Amino acid sequence: MGIYSYKELKHIDNLIFHDKFVNLYGCDQEWFPREIQRLSGCGPTVASDIVIYNMLKYNPDFVDGTKEDALSVMNYVWDYVTPGINGIPSGKIFTEKFKTMADANKRRVEFQILEVPEDKRFRPDYDDIANIIKEGLISDQPVAFLNIDSGHVKNLDDYHWVVIIGAEFDNDDCVIRIFDEGVEKELSISEWESKTVRGGALVYLKSVEWNVADKKLDLTANEINEKETED
Repeated sequence: MGIYSYKELKHIDNLIFHDKFVNLYGCDQEWFPREIQRLSGCGPTVASDIVIYNMLKYNPDFVDGTKEDALSVMNYVWDYVTPGINGIPSGKIFTEKFKTMADANKRRVEFQILEVPEDKRFRPDYDDIANIIKEGLISDQPVAFLNIDSGHVKNLDDYHWVVIIGAEFDNDDCVIRIFDEGVEKELSISEWESKTVRGGALVYLKSVEWNVADKKLDLTANEINEKETED
């Protein structure tokens, strides 16, 4: 066992929602109303986690902690972070789609991205993967994790985005805590890195310029310009 450390988000409760008397851990693509959304909505679901987590830092009333309120954000995010035929298959595509939503709301965002390609010759090593997870959590940012192929690692679906909310680190392994499908799970990143065939990506929000005078994301219209015209 090497040097041990543990990192987690400072406000994990921001991503715990309630449905009657049940706690739900993170947004869940199964909440979407349409079948195509439920089948392919893991990317916009994780993007919604990022939006909710950060907005609640600045506006405690952004969502009220209910499943219904979280779903209203998910439906909004879907219109920007919309999966294509192959879903959202890279960190680059995920961030590009997210930035269109940020631009529409007059917010500037920058992401840290680490792609884990299929070709092992060009893959980052385990330390690089563990470091981006640690950096994101230290920055108090949820880390979006794309797994294209799990290599039969438990608790992880193929072609799937999840959100990392905490991790244990030592010299030999990084065990991450994720919210996925409304529940909390754990898995080994070193095991995933050694077994995955097709790789994936890791992403976290590195910087964001919030309009402090307007702390509420516009959930009523996608076209900000239409609102300005009306004003």
